[in-house]
Amino acid sequence: MFSSAFRCPICAILLTPDKTAALKCGHVFHSFCILRWLELSKSCPLCRRAMSEAEVVTRLYFGESFYDESDRSVIEDDITKKIQSAQVQLRYEERKLRKITKDLEACQQEKNNLLWISAIAGFIILPFFLRRLSDGQ
Repeated sequence: MFSSAFRCPICAILLTPDKTAALKCGHVFHSFCILRWLELSKSCPLCRRAMSEAEVVTRLYFGESFYDESDRSVIEDDITKKIQSAQVQLRYEERKLRKITKDLEACQQEKNNLLWISAIAGFIILPFFLRRLSDGQ
């Protein structure tokens, strides 16, 4: 049985048999996490022993009974909490995006108004200056 206490030391998400990898030093991580780690640092994140991507064992076999139903429930709860957290973050980001979009539209409208005002001012002021120049003043 695989206890629900086994979490990836890099991301802190529960380990599952299909996504688990080990290093020669014996430390276990999610395959994706440790491969990304080794792209940046050529050592085990826990013991700092020198490692390379070639030394990662990505196929680990734990037998048929990897975890029991209570572990499955813990994993599902963990995933549910992460999904809920991601949904909250998504709603927050969507609100920010709507506000930024509204602000952008207001800026574009203000720019258009200023362009219109400057065009009108050009039609009024430019002929006045041209007349003064042609009069020699």
